[in-house]
Amino acid sequence: MKIVKKITVVSEATGGIIVDKYICNKCKKTVETRPRVEMDREIKYSRLIYCICNKCLKK
Repeated sequence: MKIVKKITVVSEATGGIIVDKYICNKCKKTVETRPRVEMDREIKYSRLIYCICNKCLKK
């Protein structure tokens, strides 16, 4: 799976954990999420990052 772009979201409900969400370019579904703890809570923005999931690659 080739990752072109990625969404990074800071969730205030979970105490400032940054979650990276990979979204498929073709079917627009979330492919996977990877939570990681980020101490700097001033980063509260989203970066758009897209990828293509394995199902769309096989078509």
